[in-house]
Amino acid sequence: MMTYIEEHLDEKIELAKIAEHVGVSRTYASALFKEELGITISEFILSERMLEAKRMLRDTNMTSAEISRRLGFCSQSYFTKNFTETEGMTPLEYRRQYG
Repeated sequence: MMTYIEEHLDEKIELAKIAEHVGVSRTYASALFKEELGITISEFILSERMLEAKRMLRDTNMTSAEISRRLGFCSQSYFTKNFTETEGMTPLEYRRQYG
């Protein structure tokens, strides 16, 4: 499941597709993921997207809007909100500090 998620960060990731990919029900996939990793699938997806966003902010000249689209966020403002909540700074502040 983790590999599927990592390979599809740029798409809308649905629990049904993850479960189908590994051949289990959605309920079982969700419960197994939580049991094994201690976090939900949604939390893992967001965490992986934030890791990739930080890499892109450090290593590319892509704008926040471009990164947001590339990582499948519904809008730049939603990306910025999630980034700020998880990292404690805006994407621009992160780029200035680490880019």
